[in-house]
Amino acid sequence: MAEVKGTKEQPWVLKTPSGTAEYTMYKDEAHQPPILVCVVGKTVLQYDLRCIQDVYDMLKKHGDWMELGSADEQKPAKEGTVEAWGRSPNNPLGGWYGLKKGLRGRFGMYLPPLTRDAITRDRAISGRAWGSIKEPGHQKACSHAIDRRCLHDAYCERTAYH
Repeated sequence: MAEVKGTKEQPWVLKTPSGTAEYTMYKDEAHQPPILVCVVGKTVLQYDLRCIQDVYDMLKKHGDWMELGSADEQKPAKEGTVEAWGRSPNNPLGGWYGLKKGLRGRFGMYLPPLTRDAITRDRAISGRAWGSIKEPGHQKACSHAIDRRCLHDAYCERTAYH
């Protein structure tokens, strides 16, 4: 039987939305609270594990393209981006999903590829898929499209190419 991906022994191997860098992520459900561990080179970031489902639900409710944004904790996030939502007092967690002080940012950089790949490869989240694309000058996430291909099992009201 194949080992389940998303564990420390078998992490998800991902690329940033721009496709220029590789990193790994895995779930640590024994940690309290359960966390999502992101390893970028020698840097280890931690996010509250609820972020996967929460960002999915937010994008589904948002219903349209949303810029990813990406900023270190010390820099402000552009309003209306996935990054800004990941640190907003109005998200379901009531603030930062990032847990390591000084390394709580980059939510908009590292989480969207995981969510996209978790859905497409492992079907880790049921329901509608979402993901990120790279267009000239910006990156956005959509509540129902991944790399410009619709992944619904049945019918999509929108065109397959956005």
